[in-house]
Amino acid sequence: MGSDEMPAEALSFVLPAGSERASGGNVYNRELVRALRALEVPSLRTLAPAEFRRAIEQGEPGLYFVDTLNLPEAEVLAEKVPGQQSVLVVHHLPSLEPGVSPDDPAIGLERATLPLFERFLVTSAFTADLLVRRGFARERILTVEPGLPAVELGPVSLEPPFRALVVGNLIPRKGIRDLLFALAAAVAPGDAFSLDIMGRVDLDPAYAETVGRVITRSPALAERVRWHHTASYTEMGDHYRGASVLISAASMETFGMALAEARAHGVPILALDGGYVSQQFTDGVNGRLFSSIPALVDEFLRLVREPEKMQALTASARRTATPGPDTWERAARSLLGQL
Repeated sequence: MGSDEMPAEALSFVLPAGSERASGGNVYNRELVRALRALEVPSLRTLAPAEFRRAIEQGEPGLYFVDTLNLPEAEVLAEKVPGQQSVLVVHHLPSLEPGVSPDDPAIGLERATLPLFERFLVTSAFTADLLVRRGFARERILTVEPGLPAVELGPVSLEPPFRALVVGNLIPRKGIRDLLFALAAAVAPGDAFSLDIMGRVDLDPAYAETVGRVITRSPALAERVRWHHTASYTEMGDHYRGASVLISAASMETFGMALAEARAHGVPILALDGGYVSQQFTDGVNGRLFSSIPALVDEFLRLVREPEKMQALTASARRTATPGPDTWERAARSLLGQL
């Protein structure tokens, strides 16, 4: 990429505390910055929240990319001076949490800080449309879908016991507790499957504790469910390659990186419909879409009990796998082009 195609202003990515931990937003921030550096973007840096606040207060010019987890620090943008512009990286918004009260302080913070940003960086057309409906001009919105790591489609086992995979941090929006409740009520002694849960437990420890109790109090789940607290981004490829099916019980996803990664690996998907989820795969071809968790669980157990149906869905998902070339370099070039 030539220097004439590079942004003139310095680019600063404000990373939230705990950015080294596993989450879709952290992966997006880290891999996008890494790809921009590989393209030799000049004047590119990352800032901690406190460094961001000092930079704005001291009038340092540039374009500041701020993660939605840093909305509390974004209030400093009211003090911006000419030469300072900001972009909100919208991974998720407090108002998208299920059951959130309009009087929740996080909602008030969202209302107060979003108008302080000149532009928005979103990961899907769903989020772009959401912001437009809320009154933000479409020309202020940059849409850059996440890239994917290099994917190798290795051999896959089509025989039971089947291995189901759930990728999601243990927070209410991901629906993992309700999924396990429904599974515990419906599973039969002869159902041949295991279930691996990949997700952080530190974001909502009380919720994570209830998930653990659901597993330990159900003998059927205790012998089938394996709980992995963390896995690195590079290690996740091994988990996808070993999976028979990916299950998502999230009430909504603004993108759904695990769904895109499963599709790339040719892993069939069983998912609750919400947000951008329906755009990640083709219902009836490489997955199934559901309006409720009980319906999802019923279909999963039907596939377990009728292996030929699981095998047919897997074969279709493998035929329609998308292992490339949707890379992080593509994402970085897309961002630069829109800037």
